Amino acid sequence: MEDALPRNGKSTGGYAGADLLKFIMSLCVIATHTQLLPGLIYPWVRLAVPVFFVLSGYFFFSKVGRLSDEQEKNNALLRRIGHIAMLYLFWLLLLFPLVLHIRGYFAMGLPGGLREFLRDLLFSSTFQGSWFLSALIWGTVIVFFLGKKLSNGFLLLLGFALYIPACLSSNYEFLLPQQGIAVTVVEGLTRLFGLPCRNFCAAVIFLAIGKIMAEREGKFFTVRKKVLAISVVLSLFLLVVEYALLSQVSEVRNNDSYLMLIPAASLLSALALSGRLRCRFSLKLRHISTIVYCLHIPVFLVVSKGMSLLGLPDRQNIVLFLLTVALSVLAALIMLRLEKCKYLSFFRFAH
Repeated sequence: MEDALPRNGKSTGGYAGADLLKFIMSLCVIATHTQLLPGLIYPWVRLAVPVFFVLSGYFFFSKVGRLSDEQEKNNALLRRIGHIAMLYLFWLLLLFPLVLHIRGYFAMGLPGGLREFLRDLLFSSTFQGSWFLSALIWGTVIVFFLGKKLSNGFLLLLGFALYIPACLSSNYEFLLPQQGIAVTVVEGLTRLFGLPCRNFCAAVIFLAIGKIMAEREGKFFTVRKKVLAISVVLSLFLLVVEYALLSQVSEVRNNDSYLMLIPAASLLSALALSGRLRCRFSLKLRHISTIVYCLHIPVFLVVSKGMSLLGLPDRQNIVLFLLTVALSVLAALIMLRLEKCKYLSFFRFAH
């Protein structure tokens, strides 16, 4: 099955740099959940999902841009949604007992639990991190259809307008007043779609940037790599500055959305794409990245529990991170081998 995190097509196409970046970003997701060196590498690890969105937008809209017929473009969108939905369904079925245990959907009764489950399934998270998949679907649909009617400038404005509630439900929560339009909007979005920092509100701006990069590829990738690299370093520095300033203001519950993630993720993605590297292991690396992203939470929970039983610290621990990475990658390699078996080919839906 073609990848949903995100796919480059069947061949490497010279985009091994993007595949390598995706793998590194999947390790950043593990670093986030294992709380690896939080005082040193935050908020850089939060670049992972924005980078996934930018690259997803770039590759999808690059493919759409090569199609001339509107029906072909619509069919490409339907195939994209189908690929992501099958990926989501595979992991939801595999992790369903864990989902029920962690989320406790039906603890307060069937009607309320079913309503909450459907909301999370469609717009937010069931298993940890699945919000990325639902946000990818809705965000792609929004950018695809509005992109036919609106200019790229308006798409960026819309994306930024949606990103504001994402920030207000995350690191900028301290700006929300006790009452008023802003808090009403954020609370309304949360009731309907889950936290804005973990639904399509946090996706549209990055997918729109990916679309623009695809449509103006010649202009973007003629920029000298040295200039891009310097710009990446500067944006990463400013991201840390933003984090440091916010840390002085308040301690937030949802450390997800930063304003500087927008330029940092965009420039980092552009740098990876501009390299046009080639590697024969690129496709496998891409598959591993997707599986690791979806699988690492149960692996992390098992490793964390084992370390607790042994009396070892199970947070902010390099050993916890390394073990989670090693076991997640090993499981991914096993799945990739199993999908080659005749009666286990359904494992192809894991990526």
